Amino acid sequence: MFSAMGRLVGQRWKALDNKAKEKYESMAQADLVRYRQEMDLYNDKIAKRNQRAAAEAAAQAQAREAERSLEEQAKAAAAVTAARAARERGALYPTNQQSYHQHQSQQRQQQQSTEGRRFVDLTSSSQAPSTSAEAMHDREMRRQQMLAHQHSPSYRGG
Repeated sequence: MFSAMGRLVGQRWKALDNKAKEKYESMAQADLVRYRQEMDLYNDKIAKRNQRAAAEAAAQAQAREAERSLEEQAKAAAAVTAARAARERGALYPTNQQSYHQHQSQQRQQQQSTEGRRFVDLTSSSQAPSTSAEAMHDREMRRQQMLAHQHSPSYRGG
């Protein structure tokens, strides 16, 4: 049906004289100009929308980066604060597990050599109570340092 109608319109267009065709061709030309103007407006509108979207995306990315940077600065400041607090309370050993265990091993070796010297000193001296009090004080200080370290975030792996 549509193909037959197309053939009929084509035959009539060929049979039309040039003066009659000019009327329709000028209407088509005016419509083409209108179409191009509307498409230019539409494309400008789309381009502006895309520019705004790109600017918003860039601003959001910049805000995320600034927030990430602030979080990193806060973590670094917290680590510095924790290190200062540890230094102030006498926690002198390193924070990672391997170094901590190495430190504990060194402390035990020093303690054993010190206890051996104290034993020798105790046998030759009459100041046994004060040396015993010093030993108790030393043990208490080491216990407090160990407890403080066990409650620190680095001991738990975080």
